[in-house]
Amino acid sequence: MWLDDERLIVGVTREERTVLTVVDVADPWPRPIAQAGADYVSAVVSPDRRQVAYTVFHHDDLNCTSLHVAEVAAGVSITVAHVPGMQVRSPAWSPDGTRIAYACEAPGWYEIFVAGADGGNARQLTHDGADFAELTWVGDTLVATRCRRGVTDLVRGDAATGTAQVLAAGGTWSSPRILPGGGVVAGDAAFDTPARIG
Repeated sequence: MWLDDERLIVGVTREERTVLTVVDVADPWPRPIAQAGADYVSAVVSPDRRQVAYTVFHHDDLNCTSLHVAEVAAGVSITVAHVPGMQVRSPAWSPDGTRIAYACEAPGWYEIFVAGADGGNARQLTHDGADFAELTWVGDTLVATRCRRGVTDLVRGDAATGTAQVLAAGGTWSSPRILPGGGVVAGDAAFDTPARIG
């Protein structure tokens, strides 16, 4: 993914591990910014383009994916969420870059958690008994997919209270994106109708 007009964030395989690196267009030799001794899975650049939140798959705990933040310039990384035997997914930066939302299965479902960009003040936001994914911020709210019993709704959750409001029910909603002005567009594949964009 592009970090800015001149640099890319890429994964490079070294010694049977994927390393998160920065590649400059003018000098394409990869510069590591994060080495967790495992494979990075996904990465999301902060709004100010100075940090990268990334998830890591651990070879010594095959049921564990953790969340970290790396400073691009310094190459220093901190752990935001690491629960042995549990998965973390869908990291999303708040618009001001001070918080990160993510889904973690520690409560038994992939509930939404919010933590400071420095890893502090982590708290469980939702208690819905459902699997949340594909998180994205809209101001102080989060738009996400929420799956229960094989049916995926598109929801908006208050980042302060965790209250989830259904924006579109049923089917299999996916890939929510925020439009200029705050509207939401997402894909939908209902069981009884052809796939559509809603």
